[in-house]
Amino acid sequence: KLTWFRTGGNAKAFAIIENTQELEIILSELNQEKYFVLGSGSNLLVRDVGFNGIIIKLGKEFNKFNIIEDKLEVGSSVLDINLSKFALKNNFEGFEFFSGIPGSIGGAIKMNAGCYGSETKDILHSIEIYNQNAEKMVLMKKDINLNYRLSNIQNSQIITKAKFNFSYAEKIKIKEKMDEIKKNILNSQPIKNKTSGSTFK
Repeated sequence: KLTWFRTGGNAKAFAIIENTQELEIILSELNQEKYFVLGSGSNLLVRDVGFNGIIIKLGKEFNKFNIIEDKLEVGSSVLDINLSKFALKNNFEGFEFFSGIPGSIGGAIKMNAGCYGSETKDILHSIEIYNQNAEKMVLMKKDINLNYRLSNIQNSQIITKAKFNFSYAEKIKIKEKMDEIKKNILNSQPIKNKTSGSTFK
């Protein structure tokens, strides 16, 4: 039920983690147990046999925005479309393309999501991640090797938040760009169906 395809078998356990303290505890207690971080489930196909490990979903603390001087700090479980709306509200340009991407920010960073000529790497500054040993690290954009729908972030690394660069623009200009993206999507994609975008065999 947590993936757009609404299919797949069970996991050993499912954990909603509300803050970094809980995340550190869970990671410290895993003892070599496999885990996988689930975002919004928009591009995930789960096998019928399920997952022989723990599914982790990040909760409330990871769904927040903070404006810190000239950077926008965004929790990794924030939905892409909600980031674009927050940017519009605050007159931040460069985030319009997120309105056309289903998913959450953690996934957008890991796969360098993009559309209509823009990519996550265009505005990303840095990320905070945890590894399987519950160690926290801050990685700059250059450290994660963002390419076309690709990064060097491992499945065992959990993105908790990111900082983005932003510049100001007139709200009407930002809104026009978002409206254009929405129009293009409505004209070219089955928007009322839960698809996972372009799929190749």
